Amino acid sequence: MGGEKLNRGPIVVVIIIIIAVAAAGIFLVMSNSSNDTNNSNNTTPIIINNSTNNTPLNNNTTIISAGRAKEIANQFIGMGVYLGSAKLSKFNQTLVWNVTVYTVQNKYVDSIYIDAHTGKKIISPDEATQDAQQSTGMGVYLGTPTLKKVNNIQVWDVPVYTVQGKYVDSIYIDAHTGKKI
Repeated sequence: MGGEKLNRGPIVVVIIIIIAVAAAGIFLVMSNSSNDTNNSNNTTPIIINNSTNNTPLNNNTTIISAGRAKEIANQFIGMGVYLGSAKLSKFNQTLVWNVTVYTVQNKYVDSIYIDAHTGKKIISPDEATQDAQQSTGMGVYLGTPTLKKVNNIQVWDVPVYTVQGKYVDSIYIDAHTGKKI
């Protein structure tokens, strides 16, 4: 009994493997894997020339960069998420930066919309519908919101229909505040 020795070699190898696997797991959770973000600030302005029927208009407008849109969108996220890419999109005639939001596990969560001209956050069409829903009663449903300007204010025009599909009215939701107008 007293003369037997315990072979510690295999135990040390198992402990080293466990530590290596744990370190690799922590690294994978902390890294953003394939959804790398570009946090550089592109200061090159983009000029949009609007024209109709081949007649140029004097309506040249500078828009904010994708990097600036991400800086603004960063103010609206919390812990446990990060910003993905910023893509220039249009809601009707309004240019917006669609900045994607992901969890640290690389799952898409939502988008933050930034007005490409003013740099102000615009609520999403889904948020506009949710805000408009608070002003409706039973027996109606809401249609697809449309972004437009009313009295020089950007609003989501949310159409209201009866359950039979007859248009009743529109609810205007301020695109920046989410409040009913």
